[in-house]
Amino acid sequence: MIILSRPSSQVIKCSVKSCKYNDKVKYCTLDDILVGEHVTNAKSKHETDCMSFEPDVE
Repeated sequence: MIILSRPSSQVIKCSVKSCKYNDKVKYCTLDDILVGEHVTNAKSKHETDCMSFEPDVE
């Protein structure tokens, strides 16, 4: 079993400016995110989603 650890200086880039966690430049402000698939056995990035997304309602 391979155990991967998160780098202490991890950066999450994000271009979804309508997300409340986006800093409105190019970064996610969360410490970690959950990426999921919306089809069984995803084979492309178009079949995956950031499950941590929440709309920015200002």
